[in-house]
Amino acid sequence: MDEKTLRRAVQRTPFAYPLLQGAAINRRSTDPKLHTKCSYLTVVPLNPAEQKFREVFVKPDTMFLIADAVYNYGQSDFTVQREIVHDAVPYEKLAEYIGEENVKLVDERIYHYFITAL
Repeated sequence: MDEKTLRRAVQRTPFAYPLLQGAAINRRSTDPKLHTKCSYLTVVPLNPAEQKFREVFVKPDTMFLIADAVYNYGQSDFTVQREIVHDAVPYEKLAEYIGEENVKLVDERIYHYFITAL
């Protein structure tokens, strides 16, 4: 994806302060949040047997935030614990963190934001 398309798509992306950890369904105001405004893009399995995944977020400055997440499925709730791996990854180096085949998932999501905003 070229820089111009990425910048135009990010201008149309909804940003928020996602939860760093805590219940994904029953969010509490005391749950810690990411201190960076960003938007969730995709998840990549690291070790599905242990429920470990790598999540990718995009920030308004077109840099990507990479977090390792552990999903805990309980009887009545679902919690996620995230640890930030890197918070300023340029698009060109994204494949080093999630693999070339998974960069296509990021591209599809970014193009979705770009097309739906037209």
